Amino acid sequence: MRRRSFSTCLTLLLALYASGSPAGPELRLVAGDYPPYISATLPEQGTMSAEVMRLFRAIGYAPRLLPLVPWPRALLMVTAGQADASFGWGFSEQRQVDFISSRPFFRVPRKFFAPAGHKPVIELDDVAGRSLCMPRGYTLPPEIEALLQQRPLRLERPADGLGCLKMMAAGRVDYFFQAEPVGLLLIEQAGLGGQIRAASNAIGHADFHILLPRYRIDSAAIVQRLNEAIAAGR
Repeated sequence: MRRRSFSTCLTLLLALYASGSPAGPELRLVAGDYPPYISATLPEQGTMSAEVMRLFRAIGYAPRLLPLVPWPRALLMVTAGQADASFGWGFSEQRQVDFISSRPFFRVPRKFFAPAGHKPVIELDDVAGRSLCMPRGYTLPPEIEALLQQRPLRLERPADGLGCLKMMAAGRVDYFFQAEPVGLLLIEQAGLGGQIRAASNAIGHADFHILLPRYRIDSAAIVQRLNEAIAAGR
């Protein structure tokens, strides 16, 4: 009888282990479209979304991805309590007023794109005195901020990356600064293959963060645990 009871208990414990630990508190996550890293057409909404899900699970939460929305709306949803966190954001001092930012959890090298035949960008000074396009809502990289303050550079900010490529095809801007896979995908979508090319070398990188709202009393604690999980995963 004792052996049978022990065997039964062992079987139950193994079954519980195999099914995984109980899910923790649910957290609703929202972001905007940023293919090929965040996209509604990809499994788990893309590799960046999958990494965010992994991090939240690692600290004991049950994350749930909400449908992708325009980027400004993602922040509004978090401040309105319609979502618990957002991700895929560059660091911005202005956003720190309403949000607590994690340390960078996803890093992507950036390259300059230019019309075929343009002088290739080998170093940042090569774009001084020219025109550069970055979409509205994109956080300006520190190296671009510094260049704008130190050297002449005209900055154009259309609504999205496709707008930058259209301006470039029309001869209205010289360069577009973007993560290479994102830029190549945009070029394909715009039908400009062979007309616009990426530089051979990367200059700087884009760091992406997770944002939680300051109004939540547990946001600081969640971000601290996220930061520990991010550091442990590197």
